[in-house]
Amino acid sequence: MKKSYFVVFFLLIIVIIIVLLLLKFKQNNKAGVVSGIERLSFSYTRGYMVNSDVRYELDCKEECILLYKPYGVSHDEAKKYRINDNMMLEIESLLNKYEVSKWNGFHGNDKNVLDGDSFGFYVYMKNGDKIESSGYMSWPRNYGEVKSELESIFGKIVK
Repeated sequence: MKKSYFVVFFLLIIVIIIVLLLLKFKQNNKAGVVSGIERLSFSYTRGYMVNSDVRYELDCKEECILLYKPYGVSHDEAKKYRINDNMMLEIESLLNKYEVSKWNGFHGNDKNVLDGDSFGFYVYMKNGDKIESSGYMSWPRNYGEVKSELESIFGKIVK
């Protein structure tokens, strides 16, 4: 009798483990897709003089508006641009192409560099998913490609 309870208990534990693994697998697959961007903020520095940062702030709560602050320009002089749906799809495609969702939680820091550059990259989606990453002289995988291609997309409207 005790042996049959042990077998049932053991089988129950195995079923619970399998269910938990399947749920985790499903969650990991879902978390990898960037879609329905509500807000995106991308900034980086190129030195330490005044206004040596570049900033792109995209807000899509109502309509998609890009706030752009170029290098060497004051934050007060940042300009706003309207972003269309095709450009939003292009941005989402870029972020998925380079698996930027894997950047979430990246906060690199090279403590051996005193006068280096930094970046901040944050995406908040309408479904509640988010990507939060930053770094100082340390960048996530494919950062250079994403930066270049994202600036190319925004460069189509930013003059």
